[in-house]
Amino acid sequence: LINSVSSGTTIVLPDVTYYPSGGFTISTPGITIKLSDGTIILASSPCFTVDADGVTIQGGVCTPKYGDPGIQVNTPRNDLVIEGIEIKNAPSGGDGIHVWDGDPGDAVTNLQILDTYIHNNNGDGIEFDNVALAGVFEMKGNAFRNNTGVGVRNTGSTDHGSSGIDAEYNEW
Repeated sequence: LINSVSSGTTIVLPDVTYYPSGGFTISTPGITIKLSDGTIILASSPCFTVDADGVTIQGGVCTPKYGDPGIQVNTPRNDLVIEGIEIKNAPSGGDGIHVWDGDPGDAVTNLQILDTYIHNNNGDGIEFDNVALAGVFEMKGNAFRNNTGVGVRNTGSTDHGSSGIDAEYNEW
């Protein structure tokens, strides 16, 4: 479904519960995925694995299983927006969002994580795992509650060459 569309397409997932085996892997660049109010993704691994540039994920509820994160972002990536999604109940150390650097020096350029509710996960709310954040980096209006780990974990990542991650305008 998701990768059978062309770049520039907006996919609207209706108000139902999805049980994707292996979750949704996004490998088509330039697509927007909008989950309608009431749309729930109950995935057997990450709800979404982002392997393409120019991706927007908006709305709905994501509940991963088996210790996977709700959203896995594999680097390098450009122009990613995650907005207004609820990510909850990841078991066994699963993070809400995991931004991972497969190769030293990989970057995520132009990343926005906005107005997202990340709660009751057995790992961290968001983990930035050894990535360089370049271009526009906005992480604002998010709520991190009752995660077993920390709200935002920085494992050797940098924001525009600084030594940390700017997480000032969020709720804890």
